[in-house]
Amino acid sequence: MESANRILWTFIALFASSTTLTAGEYLQVPAGIHFDSDVSGGKYSVEELAKICREEDVVVAIVTDHDNMRVEYGVFPLRKVTGFLVRKLTGKGERNSISNFGAENYFRLFEEVDARYPDLILIPGVEAIPFYYWEGSPWRGNLRLMRLHEHLLVIGLKNAEDYQHLPSIANGYPREFSPKALINLIWATTALLGIRIFRRRKVKRIYLGNQLLLVPSRRNQGIGALIFLASLLFLINNYPFLPPKYDQYHGDQDGGPYQVLIDYVNQRGGMVFWAHPEVEQKMKVNGIEVYTPPYHEHLIETHGYTGFAIFWEGMKHIGKPGGIWDRILHEYCLGKRKRPVWAIGELDFEGEGRVENVKEMATVLLLGEKSQEGVLEALRVGRMYATRNFASQWLTLEEFSVSDTYEVAYMGETLRTHDCPHIRIKFAVTQPKEFRVQVIRDGKIIGTFPIHGSGVVEFDDRTVLRSGKVYYRILAVGGDWAFLASNPIFVEFG
Repeated sequence: MESANRILWTFIALFASSTTLTAGEYLQVPAGIHFDSDVSGGKYSVEELAKICREEDVVVAIVTDHDNMRVEYGVFPLRKVTGFLVRKLTGKGERNSISNFGAENYFRLFEEVDARYPDLILIPGVEAIPFYYWEGSPWRGNLRLMRLHEHLLVIGLKNAEDYQHLPSIANGYPREFSPKALINLIWATTALLGIRIFRRRKVKRIYLGNQLLLVPSRRNQGIGALIFLASLLFLINNYPFLPPKYDQYHGDQDGGPYQVLIDYVNQRGGMVFWAHPEVEQKMKVNGIEVYTPPYHEHLIETHGYTGFAIFWEGMKHIGKPGGIWDRILHEYCLGKRKRPVWAIGELDFEGEGRVENVKEMATVLLLGEKSQEGVLEALRVGRMYATRNFASQWLTLEEFSVSDTYEVAYMGETLRTHDCPHIRIKFAVTQPKEFRVQVIRDGKIIGTFPIHGSGVVEFDDRTVLRSGKVYYRILAVGGDWAFLASNPIFVEFG
């Protein structure tokens, strides 16, 4: 049986090699997504990262430094005033970030470095920190900072100002009317009352024998000044008087703050990818516990984002067959979402370990043109696949397509047909490797095929119900873990 399989694979490979593929018109380019430079705490400068990528044959480098690193806690009821005073008096302000460096300076830096490395496509982006919140109390010794490391990658905005004003706790969220805003009328009234009391002149009547002395009283002026200053503090604390939609003092807000950022980026023509969505992080900073639980559920709660990082941290709940990604894609097929969601591989490279690790995780882009615009287009339409554990060094997904008699669709595209879909998968392998490819339709594995070196898998899916919209995606699996994930191809019947 083994020898028969090898003969069959050899025959298929020879047959495929004589076929001209439309997929071959695209240029496959390995991209490293999510580098941190020394602008926000990474080990290397942007120029050093560019040099490393050139030496390691990484053709596209997308650097996503933190937009801000400012965390603030204020004491009730003057949270804004006390938070500001604590930050200024202790000198514990914002750590390294694009906000500190300056968005204009950040863009200018990339232009300068990019000009010196014409063979590298260098793209600036942001690792956004939209939200965090506080639990507990400093008085009870159980103060805890929550969800600080729930991040989104923002890519493709065209000007520095758009990056500078990303919605966040640090930058502020849109303000909206609330009955609580009416309390500012009370503080305005008491401020006026304090002024009136301060200006009202009262005197004390003092008799020295038969002589009456009128002595000005300072007591009312002190009370008036105290009332005015207290009211002014509350007005300053509440300025600009309408409360923000989200802040750090009202607990978990689910996907709401992140949706505001996603909408902001979409309105300005950018893209948003959820970063490390299945990571749990626990640490202590200055005696305060900082905890971020996995946040894969927020992918379901939010809409309109471009994609998520499937490797390393996206295969437990999101990328596995029947996981959250399949649920989201199914919602798109049913018309419940306006757009599909794409998978990328995420490096999160801060400079620790060997520089060769820039190739450990790759997002292989299929480019119509080798340029920054070509890269952004491929990311936007899902024309890419993700690999991990250095798989891109020995494995190439030369083709993944779904076709009928007349048309063919590739990753990110939609085939409209009445016919039975024909699936074709072609791998090129440069090392002696054995693995298997899983073909997934609508969240279910419809076929698992062993791969012994380079070859082709192709078959007609005769079990699909030819109505509505479905999708196909593939995973290359070695042992118990996947090391290559394609983006989906959609088929719309009727």
